[in-house]
Amino acid sequence: MSNSSYPLRSQLINHSKPWQSLFTPHLHPLGDAVCQIDNAYLIERWGFPAKATEQFFVDMDLSRWGVLVIPEALDSRIQLSTRFLTVLFLIDGSRIRGPPKSLAKGENTHFTRFDEDFLISQILDEMDTFDVAKTKKIREEVCDFWDLQVEPSRMGIETLEEYLKFRFTEIAMNVTHALARWAMDVEIPAAEKPWLQKLEYNSVDHIIIVNDLFSWEKELLQASISKETEIGGDLVSAITVVMKEQKMDEQTAKAFLAKKVHEIEVKQFELIGEREKSGGPILTDTRRYADCLATMAAGNESWSRITARYNVVNGKRVKPVVDNLSFRAEFPIGVKVGSKSKRERFLSFWGCIC
Repeated sequence: MSNSSYPLRSQLINHSKPWQSLFTPHLHPLGDAVCQIDNAYLIERWGFPAKATEQFFVDMDLSRWGVLVIPEALDSRIQLSTRFLTVLFLIDGSRIRGPPKSLAKGENTHFTRFDEDFLISQILDEMDTFDVAKTKKIREEVCDFWDLQVEPSRMGIETLEEYLKFRFTEIAMNVTHALARWAMDVEIPAAEKPWLQKLEYNSVDHIIIVNDLFSWEKELLQASISKETEIGGDLVSAITVVMKEQKMDEQTAKAFLAKKVHEIEVKQFELIGEREKSGGPILTDTRRYADCLATMAAGNESWSRITARYNVVNGKRVKPVVDNLSFRAEFPIGVKVGSKSKRERFLSFWGCIC
C-alpha cells in the first residue's frame, strides 16, 4: 500500500542471510532499548526457577517479537505493547487457563506483588491512561481468548482450513490485532472492517504456517523427550494436517506449505490492490493498519530466524549464531537471492510498501 500519505519511522532489518519473503520486516526505532528494558523488568518480576531457564528466556528474545510485529507503534506505547505480548508468551507456556476474567474487565482484584496476574493487570491499567476505549477492546478480546483456552482441543481437525481457523484463535491474534490498533492509535472506519478482516486472516495464515515450519524440529524434539506424541498421533501442526489431508510424506508436506506461504504473500497484495481499484479514498489510519498486518507477518518470520525457541542443534534449543532459515533454505520459493528488483517491481505494481 502506498506510503505517500504517511512517513515510515521504523527501520529495515538487515539479516545475516538473504531475505526471501515478499513482506519486508521492520524494527521499531526504539526496539533494542525496549527489549533491554523489558528483559530486565521480567527477569526481576517473573521468578524464573533457575539461571538456565532465565538464560533461555533471554535467548528466545520474546520481547523482540513485539517490536518487530508492531514497528510503527507510537514511541509512548511501544514499551507497554511489547511487555503485554511478552507476558502473554510466558503465560501461554506456563498454564492452561488465563487469569480471572475480573482482571481483564478491569475490576478490583487482589494480587500478590509478583503474580503474572498482577503483571497483566498492571499493564492493562497503564494502557487505560492512554486510551480507555481501545484498551477496553483489548480486555474484551483477552476475555474471549481465555474462555476458549480453558479446554483447547485440536482433535477432530482434518483439513488445513480447519487447522488455520483453530490456530487463529489459539494464538490470540484478535488480541494482537486490538493491541496493534491501540499501539498505533488508529481508528478504523466500520466500512473498511470487512476488507481488513480478510487481510487479518490472510496474514495470520502466514504467521501460523511459518511458525509451524520453523518450529517443526522443536516439536519433534519435545515429542521425543516426552514420548507422548508421535507424527500422525497427538502431534498436530500444519505439517501433520497436510500429511494426512493430502496423503503426503513429511518433506512433500513441508514443500506444499512453503509454496502456500508464497501464495499468501501474493494474495495479501491482491486484496490491497482490489481495494485500491474499487475507488474511494483510503484514510491514513486504514493504510497504516493494512500495512501493519503484512509487516506483522514479516516481523514474525524475522524473529523466528533469530530466536532460540525454534533453533535445535544437537538435541538442544539454542540461540542461532547465524540466521536460522528453516524452510526457506529447503524450499526457496518466491523472491530469490539477488532478485531485489523483482520484489520492487512486484510491490510497485500493487502500489504497496508491506
